[in-house]
Amino acid sequence: MGYTLTILPAAMRDMEDLPRRERERITARIDLLLRQPRPPGCVKLAGWRHRYRVRVGRCRVVYEVCDDALLVVVQMVDHRKSIYDRL
Repeated sequence: MGYTLTILPAAMRDMEDLPRRERERITARIDLLLRQPRPPGCVKLAGWRHRYRVRVGRCRVVYEVCDDALLVVVQMVDHRKSIYDRL
């Protein structure tokens, strides 16, 4: 049984501001999270119980994994320099 994906409206707005090519790369990486929510290269964020981030070029995708509900929730997508200010 695979995970279900939810992308929060704020993350969708974040992605709309990105160039099309970068948006496509991020979308492909998010799709991979459904099969493996903690892929190699993901980093667990300190101070958060279930929050992780993955790198996609210069951008970061911040997401939460709910293993009980088999759910991956994408919360933010932003440039590496500004994503951590939003946490």
